[in-house]
Amino acid sequence: MEQSGWISRESATRPRRDSAVAKAPAGAATGRKIVVVQLTPQGKQLIARVFPKHAKVVKAEMKMLEGREQQTLSRLCQKLRKRDVMKWFKEITMEEVEER
Repeated sequence: MEQSGWISRESATRPRRDSAVAKAPAGAATGRKIVVVQLTPQGKQLIARVFPKHAKVVKAEMKMLEGREQQTLSRLCQKLRKRDVMKWFKEITMEEVEER
């Protein structure tokens, strides 16, 4: 996606929140490497062009579900949305970065 010009990436280091940083010896790693990914103008144009078609396909596929199934799916999606999914995702991705 980056090679296609749809996204840009920027690396940065975010200070750790844990108390171990204060006790870290001189020269020890004191932050977490993060990568900020953003859509470029070309990426935004791609999304604007592709997403309406994608939404139509999803809507057509959802029509195959019966009324009660649609209600169940809606309830499950709302339940998942209530969880702090972004917090969970950030924690998982930060663990992967630290393991490398």
